[in-house]
Amino acid sequence: MPNKIIIPPTKNTIITKNQNFISDIQQSSLNSPIKRPLPKINLQTKSDEKTVSNRQTKPIEPVAKKYDFEKQISQKQKRKFGPKLFYAFGVSVFILSFGLNIYSFVINRQAKDEVSEVAAATSSVDEQGVQQGTGSDPSSDKPNQNAFNNYRVAPDRPRYLRVPTKSINARVKELGLAGDGSVDAPWNVHDVGWYNGSIVPGSKNGVSLFLGHISGRTMPGVFKDIANLSAGDIIEVEKGNGEVLKYQVDKVEQYDIDSIDMAKILYEVDQGHQSLRLMTCSGKYDSKTESYGSRAVVYASPVK
Repeated sequence: MPNKIIIPPTKNTIITKNQNFISDIQQSSLNSPIKRPLPKINLQTKSDEKTVSNRQTKPIEPVAKKYDFEKQISQKQKRKFGPKLFYAFGVSVFILSFGLNIYSFVINRQAKDEVSEVAAATSSVDEQGVQQGTGSDPSSDKPNQNAFNNYRVAPDRPRYLRVPTKSINARVKELGLAGDGSVDAPWNVHDVGWYNGSIVPGSKNGVSLFLGHISGRTMPGVFKDIANLSAGDIIEVEKGNGEVLKYQVDKVEQYDIDSIDMAKILYEVDQGHQSLRLMTCSGKYDSKTESYGSRAVVYASPVK
């Protein structure tokens, strides 16, 4: 697939040529319930036996059997702490079971989220239900007429791009930067992309840059013929509010991929003027690098 082209640091923008045209739990800690040792009870009883003198002449009254306080306390403690120990054990089992259930839930949820993310990355649809791929591996699913007609954008944004002489009539998708800082590409070979780091068409002076695929894996792309445009050919941009802007082709340039000047393409324009630029891959396709050796750029200016 394509390689990467670095846009000059003046705008801190990168256009990827790693695409067909230019673009390219935390596991919760489960603390085992703290098993606290049962409190030790050290009760000491003192005997109150009186010493009986051997010299005592009076009859010795029978001494009552000593009451075993230790045995009584021990029995009471058993009766007292037995239920508590059972209760504490039950609570510990409940907490451990609850914690394991939470852990299982989090792990399962994380796994489902990861599966969903993978599925979304490999197969997604836009608002009109049209299949989308990625910038480097776009879908070839063509929008039906209903999806095309119901496509909506903000009033000042480009909605459709048409080139009558090449039978181009395409939706315009707004493109930003991909995760690696490069300019993204249309996710469908039938769509045109408008780079939102360039000027909004018709808003002020400067360059508006549109990009499109020359081909996909199974069919030609929307910009397959723009390298063959001629001076004077008309390009139309319809905005979200229905306004139609018309441009006429000034020239078409071919640039070797290793020497392309992105500063010129993105920023060079006569002071006080607007310019529309179309860009796609061109030249010979290298199956080893999966990229084209050149880029075709169409320069156009507003129809006066």
